[in-house]
Amino acid sequence: MSDIKHRLEDMGFTALEADIYLHLLQHGATTGYAVAKAIGKAVANTYKGIESLRSKGAVEVSDSDKSRTCRAVPWRTFLDSHKRAYEANLSELESALESLTGCWPPHLKPSTAPKPSYLAISNRPSCPI
Repeated sequence: MSDIKHRLEDMGFTALEADIYLHLLQHGATTGYAVAKAIGKAVANTYKGIESLRSKGAVEVSDSDKSRTCRAVPWRTFLDSHKRAYEANLSELESALESLTGCWPPHLKPSTAPKPSYLAISNRPSCPI
């Protein structure tokens, strides 16, 4: 279990968020108060952790007349969502970095030609950064 917790922390969860998410995955929908008591953490901190997990897309919260219930988003759904977002971000970053290649001084551009021993500042193309 600690290996799973560490991997969730590597994905950006705090230790508390990992505890909450794992508890909800194993025990199903329940109140934040019940989660706090089960994992041995302060109720206020647990509620903050639940809200943080909600913003990360890992927990869903539903309000009824008497209580507020939270449940873990199924782990496959959560991981698939994060994988798609990560891949989209990488693709956008790659495109943005490729657009910068025309902005670099000649000695930094990848090339097989001999590199000049000077850097001409004038007539340098403007960079989008």
